Amino acid sequence: MNNLQKIINIAYDGYLYFKKYQGAEVGDLTGFIPFEEVAGDVEVLFEERKPKMFKQRFQISSSSCVAQTHAKMLEVESGGVNVYTALPCYNERSNKPGLGMIANDALSYPTKRGTELESKIPSQYMNEYQMNNTKYDDSEFVKMKATPINIPIDFYAVARAIKQNKSVMLFIKDSYNGWCRDIPNGASKSEDFRHAVAGVDIIKYKGVEYIIIEDSAGTWVKTSDIPLGAGQRAITKEYFNAHVYFAGGWVNFEYTESKILKKDKFKFTKPMVFGEQSDDVRQMQILLQKLGLFPSNIPTTGRYLEATRKAVKSFQIKYAVDNMAVINNLNGKRAGDKTIAKLNAIQ
Repeated sequence: MNNLQKIINIAYDGYLYFKKYQGAEVGDLTGFIPFEEVAGDVEVLFEERKPKMFKQRFQISSSSCVAQTHAKMLEVESGGVNVYTALPCYNERSNKPGLGMIANDALSYPTKRGTELESKIPSQYMNEYQMNNTKYDDSEFVKMKATPINIPIDFYAVARAIKQNKSVMLFIKDSYNGWCRDIPNGASKSEDFRHAVAGVDIIKYKGVEYIIIEDSAGTWVKTSDIPLGAGQRAITKEYFNAHVYFAGGWVNFEYTESKILKKDKFKFTKPMVFGEQSDDVRQMQILLQKLGLFPSNIPTTGRYLEATRKAVKSFQIKYAVDNMAVINNLNGKRAGDKTIAKLNAIQ
């Protein structure tokens, strides 16, 4: 590394140090599936045990926490077998060269661009300049079929999402003093920074329920005897309620076509619209599942939300319910007379 490069790197590090750290921004969540639409019947049980362990990440002098969290979630998805890079995800963020990253960029990256191993494209122990300017080869990226989900800011909803989907992206705002300990106390009301971490497990320890998080950045004070792994912390319900401002993840939808039986037939008689909940919507979801248009690995709740909207639009396109101008204008948010007639006709 030449002297000019060293000066540039030092300048970046100094800029980050003196700037109020804003690493995690929510941004536009259009297209995210509401968690209540995909939540299965998963028992949320906080067990008295040691937390699951994963490999520690090292985010040094960069604002790449959202991308680092995305990489951690991929690792958890693999059962801890693979360690993934965060560099391309951060390098291609929509707000570049601004610091930090928005949720949608990270959670949609595995589907839009793909994934690669840390061993192929290193992303740890790197400063902001390196994360922004290191060249990489994307020819072997592997795309995932992952759809971003938006999870309610609720301790038990996030716990359920971790049990069902293995990991969750959490955005936290806090003071450094309140945050820099193995069990953040949240005593301060100030917001020195906004930071992203991965929720990877739920446990109970000495009667207290905790969400276990993996943090890619910083060091913290050991204040408890919870057997946490390197890079892990534990947050309580009280801390969560005071400091978490976004929770998201992804779900891998599965689609399976099956035969429509006589006993499954249902006569649709009235229009259905986005946002409603009814038995008609539930019956439509069941039919769309059998047609391979509505995910087979989520429950048919009767709630006309984002996954149903996408399925309805796919149905309208596949069966040419109307011209494309009308279909695109409706964007799957209404199953009107023509759609109902087609639903009844194909049974």
